[in-house]
Amino acid sequence: MRFFLAVLVLHKSRVSGLHTSAESLYMKPDIFLLAYLMGCPIRGVILDPFVALRMGIQGQAGTQFWDAKMEKELGEGHLSSTAFDRYCMILFAGIAAEALVYGEAEGGENDENLFRSLCVLLDPPLSVAQMANRARWSVMQSYNLLKWHKKAHRAAVKALESGHGLSVVVRRIEEAIASDR
Repeated sequence: MRFFLAVLVLHKSRVSGLHTSAESLYMKPDIFLLAYLMGCPIRGVILDPFVALRMGIQGQAGTQFWDAKMEKELGEGHLSSTAFDRYCMILFAGIAAEALVYGEAEGGENDENLFRSLCVLLDPPLSVAQMANRARWSVMQSYNLLKWHKKAHRAAVKALESGHGLSVVVRRIEEAIASDR
């Protein structure tokens, strides 16, 4: 169980050869923003897969977050619908961001594989039809949150482009959200 939890926490790869590095950076804050909006503490953002590899994260670039409620529930041997939905929305934020920016999503195979591996651990496991419905629902929820918070997403992109740390990225997100009110 502990290994599985570590995979959930550290996974998030949005590296695609189809987009330039500037476009790729635009995709990185998707998980950061969704995890932050969902109340999951952000542990870090790694933009370079080679840096991630040197840190022992198997070349996975992206956001590291932690969901304490999910950790607690998995430790107790169950997973509530709320925790599962929150995780799936965060997991599929990259696919949603790609669809929002480019009109379609071509990546996400790693996300889908991780989603399937989580679905079979549920008791009872989700059927193929239930998995498809839950994935579509999660992508749409993520898409809507990213769409509603475009200004915060852009602020996160700019802060990350400038090389700022987590506290500055969070402050820029908060400022963008406050200015939209």
